[in-house]
Formats: sequence, structure tokens, C-alpha cells
Amino acid sequence: MSEEILTLNLGIQPAELQLATQQIVYLDFDGAETSYHNRDLNLAIDNLQIEDSGFETADITVIVASLNGLFDDVVFTTELPFDGEYSTIYIGVTSAFDQYGSFLGLAETIDSGNQIHDDNAFVLLDLSATAQMVVSVIAHETEHIVHGMDHGGEGLNRYASDYVVSSGEVVIAKTIGPGTDTLLVENGGLVLSATIQTSAVMTVNNGGMVSSATVNFNGIAHVSSGGVVSNATLNNGSMYIGGDVGSVVNSFGALVINAGGEVQSVTMSNGGMSIGGTVVSTTLSAGVVHVNGGTANTITMHNGTLMIYSGGVASSLVISRGQVSVLDGGKVENTTVYVGATLTVASGASATAILWTPFQG
Repeated sequence: MSEEILTLNLGIQPAELQLATQQIVYLDFDGAETSYHNRDLNLAIDNLQIEDSGFETADITVIVASLNGLFDDVVFTTELPFDGEYSTIYIGVTSAFDQYGSFLGLAETIDSGNQIHDDNAFVLLDLSATAQMVVSVIAHETEHIVHGMDHGGEGLNRYASDYVVSSGEVVIAKTIGPGTDTLLVENGGLVLSATIQTSAVMTVNNGGMVSSATVNFNGIAHVSSGGVVSNATLNNGSMYIGGDVGSVVNSFGALVINAGGEVQSVTMSNGGMSIGGTVVSTTLSAGVVHVNGGTANTITMHNGTLMIYSGGVASSLVISRGQVSVLDGGKVENTTVYVGATLTVASGASATAILWTPFQG
């Protein structure tokens, strides 16, 4: 059976498509009563209640498809296999592990060589987490139960997605990845310097703070409502902002400011930015900026492309070079356009206080 067949149905595999030679991992998003048995630590937790994750079918489809694209030797499914051995990963919140520490995820085994085909794991996230973060933590726990990933040390941290900084803890420097590592900073936690490498994910939740973050190639950072990042640098990485960020230097990265998110200063030497929240000041040397329902208060363009969509507002623009397009329903105010730059205003768009200057910008 070809690999292409395994990616049918957006990654959600019926039992008849599963290969006996591959590890089957059943994903339970619906809540369950189960147990946790860690034989190495002689730890058993019975009558363990997992809450429903709250994810809808569309989100689950994306999560499962993403996971099936990450592993060649694992088939992830949301359909309970009819027979044979399979592992289960439960996705949902529980308080059962609180007395042992703070975890994003927890595996039962470190299964080097995948000798055990029915060991389980837990991903302690719900709808409050992004789908990408759920993918990352599931992948991390799969590495424990299938590939024997071992963090070293003692206790449950060996089996966990254990990079959680909270409750007044201060971490001076933290690097995660390359790989499916995760870092969660929340509830009074502080990281002075964070580096996110390929495939790793950092989330800064309500009450969490990161002073300086560097997001490298294919790394991902999420700043949720109430989370704070003082300074960030994107080196071909991605950052999604729903909280507060001081300054961002974007070099070939993807920067998304969602509704409710605010960034004080952005410097773009290349890459892309989508503004659905608020950006106070932007300097654009190259790249593409979309103002899509948000507000960009001050933009200085040395080059690049700026597009303002319906509901988007850009004010105090200085356009030395590059191209600005204001689409139907978009709005620009207080704009200076130098020779060599282009400003296009579509029918139904608004452009006020425009100064056209013949001088070179």
C-alpha cells in the first residue's frame, strides 16, 4: 500500500487503511475515564478523568492530517481500531497529575525500539490552546512512546513535554528544538531569553512574560491574550500575537497580529505581516504587509508592499519607495508619497490628507 493512500481523507485513517507494520495511535479528543501506568517509576493512577477537549471536527481534521505528515512509521486515527494493538493519546485537561508537577503532556513509557505497541500518553490541552500547539505536544509524546525519546534526569520529567515556566519561576535562558519541543510560559512565569528552533513551539499565555525571544527557521511563537513579550526576532520563523509585544524584527518570517494583539514597533527587512490588531510603528524595507481589519498607526516605507483591506486603517504613512494599495473599505490617513512610490486607492476606499511630493524620498 502506497504512502499516498495513507494520506487520504485528510489524514483521518479508517482501520482498514492502517498498516500492520506501522504503529497505530488512536487520538481521543472526547474525554474519557482511564488510567496511567508507568512501570519504570512504579506509578499507577486509576480512575483518571480526562475532560472533553472541546475541539470541533474541522480542527481535529487539521491536527490529524498534520501529524500523519510528520511521521512515516506512525498512523494517527480518530476511529477506534477494530483489532490489533494500538496506543492511545488522550487530549484534554485533567487534574490527576497536578501533585506531580506541571506538564503539557505525559507519556507512560520511554519505548526505545517501539517494543510496546499499546502504551499510552496524555496531552493536557484543550480548546484554549492552538491546533499547532496540540500537534506539537502530540508529536512530542509520540516520540516518547514510539521512538524512545528520553530527556534524561529523574521522575516524570523524563516522560513529559516538560518545558513549563509558571508561578513565579524565572528562567534565564531557554532553547527548545530542533524538533517537536514545546515551551509554555504562563501565570507569573518569566523567561529572560528564549530561542525557538525548527519545529519547536513557544506559547506565552496569560500572566507569562518573555523578555527576549528569537524564532528561527520553522519555529513558532504564540503570544496569547495576557501574555507579554518585550522583544522578538524572527529569523524565518513565525509569530502569532493576541497579547502584547514590545518590538519585533522580522527577517523573512511570518508575523500575524490577531484581533486584540498589539505590537509597539516592527522592523521588517523581509517577510510578511498581517495586522488584525494594532501596530503602533512599522519600518518596512522589504516584504509584504496586510492591514486586514486592524490598525497600523505609523508606517515608514523604504520599499515593499502594503495592502489595506476593508476595515483596515493605516495612518501617518511616509512612502519613499514601494507600493501601497487601499482596497474597497480600507482607509489611509495623513500620508506622504514621494517620487518613485505608488499609492493606489480603489473605488469605495478612503484616502485623506495625502501629500504628493516631487522630491526624492
